[in-house]
Amino acid sequence: MDESLPRLSATSPSQYVRLENCERFLRFRLRPDEERAMLESWGLTIQPLTPLLKEAGAEFEREVAEQVAGRGEEAVPLGGEDVEATVEHLRSARRPTILLQPSLEAPLGRYWCTGRADVVRLERDRKNRLNVLVADVKASRHERMEHRLQVATYARMIEWLVGDNSVPLGDIEGSVLRIQVDGSVPAVDPDEPSFDLDTYRTILERLATDPDSVVNCILELPFEEVPYHLGYKCDGCLYNAICMYDTAERLDLSLVPYMSAVEKRVLRGAGIETVPDLAALMTLPERGSGERELKVAPGQEEKVEELANQWCQFSPVIGRAVFG
Repeated sequence: MDESLPRLSATSPSQYVRLENCERFLRFRLRPDEERAMLESWGLTIQPLTPLLKEAGAEFEREVAEQVAGRGEEAVPLGGEDVEATVEHLRSARRPTILLQPSLEAPLGRYWCTGRADVVRLERDRKNRLNVLVADVKASRHERMEHRLQVATYARMIEWLVGDNSVPLGDIEGSVLRIQVDGSVPAVDPDEPSFDLDTYRTILERLATDPDSVVNCILELPFEEVPYHLGYKCDGCLYNAICMYDTAERLDLSLVPYMSAVEKRVLRGAGIETVPDLAALMTLPERGSGERELKVAPGQEEKVEELANQWCQFSPVIGRAVFG
């Protein structure tokens, strides 16, 4: 492992996508020091998975391993081994071999990426090149973009390990193995990958490794300028408590009901950062006047017109918030 590079979990890019491309989530993954500082400021702790979920996950992995191993090909469990054990199999595999939970690591942009793939199938071709199928096993009935991106991340790490250890590489494919209705796992078949890996390699490059990647852009921003927005997706995020406290303390626009992330960005671009900023654009009708519509507050005419020209004609939510 390159000790000069900060570490990044292999699941971070796919979690970023699952959380609707939440830049703040990725910032916390990239800068754990900022996460710790905010936790300390409010006396919070990150809530881990419950023991029941951990136990269910471990049982699921055991069932998958048993099914894969029961199909005849050599299956090697590596869940308790380090990356050197994985490299040894990359070097020595001759007949078809399936690695279960192999440890992987490789540079990913500015970071040293680490993780464990669910399933890696190895097979040598007639030219002694190593053909690889990387597969992620999901209990989900649907194959989603974040699943494929996670496989692409593991594939990139294997490509680096193979190259770093002078192992000739042939084809590398990716699959997402979804649990069937009867509880079975599809066969690990290198001839039938479930998606085009090259497409997701390109997505990973734009996200994490290109000079102008999303990761690099997020790192260069001051923390307070990193976009985020609260929504139902936040219920499954490790950093939920931090963002809830921070949003409430700053009276951020995420507190406005039904506001979307796009609408929030438009308002922020116009200098409207908080709920009081938004409320100051309009005035309430006088009590007892019988009027129901809001009126533009004195001195805010130019700002309201700017918002109307940019977005309000397309956005009923901001239209109601600003124009009543």
